[in-house]
Parts: sequence; C-alpha cells; structure tokens
Amino acid sequence: MDERTFSSYLIAILVSGLVVTSCTGSPNQTADPSENNEIVVVIENSAEVTEEVEPTEEISIQIQDFISAREYLVAYLSNQYGIESKDPWMEANITPADAAGVTTIRYVSGPLWIVISAEASVPYPALYNIHEASYIANGFRWVGMVALDGTITETEVIPPWPVLNTDQARNAVLVYLLETYDILSPADWVDEGFSQTGNGTSVCKYLSESWTVLVEFAPAAPLVSSYKVFVENIAEGILWEGDISGQGEINEISFSQQ
Repeated sequence: MDERTFSSYLIAILVSGLVVTSCTGSPNQTADPSENNEIVVVIENSAEVTEEVEPTEEISIQIQDFISAREYLVAYLSNQYGIESKDPWMEANITPADAAGVTTIRYVSGPLWIVISAEASVPYPALYNIHEASYIANGFRWVGMVALDGTITETEVIPPWPVLNTDQARNAVLVYLLETYDILSPADWVDEGFSQTGNGTSVCKYLSESWTVLVEFAPAAPLVSSYKVFVENIAEGILWEGDISGQGEINEISFSQQ
C-alpha cells in the first residue's frame, strides 16, 4: 500500500469513528435520522429556565408622619365610637432620654389625649404605636397601631362610660329594678339638689310621688368611678340599696319589698 492509499484509508477510519461516536455517545444526545450528511445534536435534558418574578405590590401610603397618623386615627375614632376633637391641638415631645431611634409625641385637644410613638425610618415609618387615645370626659380609652397603608389594629378598647352623672346613675338603677323585679318607677323626677355628708361625699336627692332616690358619690376629677344608690317607695314598701360603677356595673347590696 503506497503512502497516498494509506492516507485515504486512515481518513475513512477517522470519519467512520466520528459518526459512530456522535450517534452513540452521551444518552442525552441523539442524531436526526432524516439527515444523511449532517450530525444534528439535540440536548434533551436541558432547557432554558425562566424565573418568574412576581411584580412588587405597590403599597398605598396613607400615613407619612405623626400628624397624618393622628388625623387618620381621629377620623377612625369618630366613625367607630363618636369620639371627636373640637379644640386646637397642643403637641409635646415626650420621648424618653434613653429611647434609641424612637420618638414619642403627645397630642392634647380638650379632653382627648393621644400618645404616638414610631421608629425613625426612611422614607416613612412602617408603623405608629398608639400608646393611648383617651377621652377623659367619658372614660373612653383606645390602644392600638396604625400602619403606613392605613391599616388599624386595636389591642384595647374601653367604650365611653354610660354613667357620667347622678341622673344617669339613678336611671340605670331604675331600669335594673324593672328588669330584675318588674318594678315600674315614675318617669318624672324632681331634683332636690346636693347636700354634703360627714365623710366627704355628696348626695343628690330625687323625689317623685311616693318614691325617693338618693345618689351618693365622692367627687373626683375628671370622672366619678362609682355611685351608691338608695331607692325607696313608701307606698309599696320597696327598699333597695346598691352600687353602680361609671361603666354601668351594678352591685346589689340589699332589696326588700313588703
């Protein structure tokens, strides 16, 4: 075999080996049988991976500072509980000296007190803590949080007290007597005014026909927490004594009826 013939023979072997290798190589590679002169490599187990990134939800920013947090809360308290601010606001920074990155502001508008704190953050704090929203004229108290998107979370709510004076204390006890003992009392009462006792309390006396109601209390500011009530009907032999709190809770001490 001459040199030229040997070279041709060697090339044929190399080409034959290349075809075999390309067709029988890795199990992830296959040759397209429809093509005679081309080796088409198809990679079966690989694919382009596209990571889907959900669009970031845009947050509606309602609260941008302490004042907008206060106003947003006041609107909520007005709608939910009838608590309103009618006087100008007085503002005081009551941040403790050892507070780290947290500011606390107290706002006062007449009987309405609001204490708010928030951490310093850019561009806006994510949350405002309401340590106290109190309407001292009626015992209302609210504690919670206001988020920058306007979400409000309540953690404590004390509704306005139903008993704020002697008239309301008298009426609440008379309703109790009707519901508990089916005793119907008059609707019209004469207020005889206040008198002082020897133990530092005041007594208001009410009269109507054969009925007498005495309401005793210890003067306190801004609210009286409890009243002692005596109810007597001479004609029917009714005698009742008990206590009623500013929140309307009644504690019966004694009752008799002849």
